[in-house]
Amino acid sequence: MPGPFSGFLNSFDPDPVKRGRQFEHFIKWFLKADPEWSTQVDQVWLWNEWPNRWGAAR
Repeated sequence: MPGPFSGFLNSFDPDPVKRGRQFEHFIKWFLKADPEWSTQVDQVWLWNEWPNRWGAAR
């Protein structure tokens, strides 16, 4: 039986690119809104906002 989170994920767009962007926005929101995680991260970037996204791998 699928749980609530599976149902949430299934509500995303079936297109993989759109689905990925929707998930990325959800994760950004979650990390900033969750009482535990919001104290653990200083800044949350979406991939297209991250200044070093095309830099060399480290």
